[in-house]
Amino acid sequence: VSNGSYSFTVPSSISGATVPGSNFRVAGVNADSGTSIPGGYVSDFSGYFDIQVPPQPDLVVQNQNANPTTVEAGSTTYITCSVKNQGSGAAGTSYVRYYLSGNTTYDTSDILLGSDYVSSLSGGASISKSATVTIPSNTSAGTKYILFYTDKDGSVSESNESNNVAYKQITVTIPLPGAPSLISPND
Repeated sequence: VSNGSYSFTVPSSISGATVPGSNFRVAGVNADSGTSIPGGYVSDFSGYFDIQVPPQPDLVVQNQNANPTTVEAGSTTYITCSVKNQGSGAAGTSYVRYYLSGNTTYDTSDILLGSDYVSSLSGGASISKSATVTIPSNTSAGTKYILFYTDKDGSVSESNESNNVAYKQITVTIPLPGAPSLISPND
């Protein structure tokens, strides 16, 4: 077909190279020429055009903190963090979720403590989030981690989906039986 139009789908990942701003050249060939080269490629090029990978967002959690970091099971701690779009493309709305974990990586056994809505973020922008979360009363004593997991639901298509979890180490204590509580009934 000469002077015709063609349509094709560009894969979302071209050999793993999806760096925003990268250029790829797509060559047109005359498939009817019968000319082939080793590997079965037709060598009669009829033109080309360039494709640029669009800018993509990349959400990360920064400056995560908990106060206090020594928490009695059944008590609360105040947590803060910043969600930053370190990518160059805009990120749609998402959530940052807070989990109690026995380690620094998320798995389905981690306990959801709460979540915060994250509005759309332009490239390079960040937003501060905070919440008061309760450590479950049946939590065992020892070192635990509060995980800050941005875009857990995968609602934002990012250039890097593997950097969405940050953590803060805390120590959980167990109240002694019959000991007075340090929590005021007026809180």
